[in-house]
Amino acid sequence: MIGTIRLPVYAGDVTKTVKFSVIRAKAPYNAILGTPWLHFMKAIPSTYHQCVKFPGKDGTTQTIRGDQRAARELLIAAIKLQQSVPLVNSVAKP
Repeated sequence: MIGTIRLPVYAGDVTKTVKFSVIRAKAPYNAILGTPWLHFMKAIPSTYHQCVKFPGKDGTTQTIRGDQRAARELLIAAIKLQQSVPLVNSVAKP
């Protein structure tokens, strides 16, 4: 891990400052929002429906929808990255 950074995340009409861990790694994702963000947002994620629902400031239900095509392309990119990165089986002292 290189370090951490706090950035505002805008979802619908709600803004939450989130602490991100910064790592040096090839990844198909720009950021991963985890359980702390979901709890703060009182969000209900659905991987089946590829969406996250949460209450907005005015009490209405806000929805963030995923993109099936983009998700598939990211999965393929992640698999290709895993295949291209050499693995270290053992480390020996010189």
